[in-house]
Amino acid sequence: MKTTTKCSWIGYMEALNCKHCNAEIYDPNLLNVFLNTNTLASSFFGMANPAVYILDYRCGKYLKMSGNFGGHPSSLFLNSGIEKLIQVYNKHQFKVFNEQIFPDRLELLGNIPYKKHSNYVFSSNLTITNSNGIPVNYLQRNCYLSDTLGNPLVSLGIFMPMEHIHSETQIIQTVHKFGPDGLILNEPLIKKTYQVTPLENVFSKREKEVLHWMSDGLSSKMIAGKLFLSEYTVINHRRNMQDKTNSANALALIKYAIKIGAIQT
Repeated sequence: MKTTTKCSWIGYMEALNCKHCNAEIYDPNLLNVFLNTNTLASSFFGMANPAVYILDYRCGKYLKMSGNFGGHPSSLFLNSGIEKLIQVYNKHQFKVFNEQIFPDRLELLGNIPYKKHSNYVFSSNLTITNSNGIPVNYLQRNCYLSDTLGNPLVSLGIFMPMEHIHSETQIIQTVHKFGPDGLILNEPLIKKTYQVTPLENVFSKREKEVLHWMSDGLSSKMIAGKLFLSEYTVINHRRNMQDKTNSANALALIKYAIKIGAIQT
């Protein structure tokens, strides 16, 4: 079977579970490499004490999970599989991951030979409810082992606490590639922002003010004078707005803002 690139995360696992697929996974020894090779682990983790996991998509179960995740013992995830993850996952973020982010991953992997799938590392932020009932932020990084038809069957990953990330309103996904030395290349191949909040709430009040003057054709320096800000602050607002809307330039940003009604023509 070759799964469709339009599958949601849950739908994809259900398809693998219900239909025949080529169960041969390319390079199964990578499971051991992932857990035991210091060079790879150092590059992949990037910080101490992550929760390391191996998730089998064919059954929705965690084969391995080290330590705890948000104060929740790993045994809860090992026993309940993805049901436990969904239970603690911010429901709005999960909807975006399930319906947008994972299908985008499938589409990317569909254009890459299956033997090279494990060379690509996907990173995205997420918010979960910890064991004390408090929302906490994590960075998830993972790669995939796929069968000879190109179906990702196993996810090898980590959850790393990220105290400096405080955004439940958007998810930023990056895709990196392992270099020939086994280390992750610094520059991401892909970076994309997914909005979790309704479109009308994408921009802050100050960003809307900057957008208003941008739509009138003012430069960053001129906008800074209008709003009594530094030029650097205005440039930073513009850059942040382009990042959060995946706009390539100022014109694309203004068109997007008009489309969602953030500014009036």
